[in-house]
Order: sequence, then C-alpha cells, then structure tokens
Amino acid sequence: MDNYGLISFIPVVCVIVLVFVTKRTMASLVAGSIVGAVILYGKDFFMKWIDAIYTVLGDGTWKWLFLVCGLFGGIIALFEASGGALGFSRFATRLCKSKKQSLFMAWFL
Repeated sequence: MDNYGLISFIPVVCVIVLVFVTKRTMASLVAGSIVGAVILYGKDFFMKWIDAIYTVLGDGTWKWLFLVCGLFGGIIALFEASGGALGFSRFATRLCKSKKQSLFMAWFL
C-alpha cells in the first residue's frame, strides 16, 4: 500500500490536538510518531518504530540538532530558575519606553 490518502493526516492531527491539550511538545511528537508507525506497520509496529528511531538518530545532523536544542533549552531553564530572565526584562523595560524602541531592540538583539 503506497498511497495512504487521508489516513496520513491522522498522526499530524494527533500531534496538534495533543499539543493543545497537554502543552507538551515532545510527548505529542512521540505519540504522533507511534500513531504513524501503527498506521505503517500494523500490529508489529513497535520494533520497526524503534529501528526507524535508531536509523534517524544515527545520522550526525540529527545528533547535532538534538544536542544544540537540548543545551539551549537547559540554558533557558537555568535563566528562568535563577531569575536572570526577569532581571533582563526589568532592564529592557527601563531602556524601551515605546513600541518603536521595543521593535528596534528586538531587531538589534
């Protein structure tokens, strides 16, 4: 079966609905990939899904992408936990008094 038609939208719809319901992006993406694997492979989906994940994550580009996203996420979490983000917003509030100044500073940064 090479043409799945409208059935191929089910994983996408699943991801979008789960993101809005749970507010958790990664869990929704994993659930969507599992739904897609069930559609592709049927009841023997689990081992083929794991093999597909190993194949994709074995590529150097994806390793680099996960590393960079993970490190940036960690730095942002540290900024929020330490209060650095709040301090930066207070500092930026003193500098930017108008909408035009805020847009300029956003472009500059």
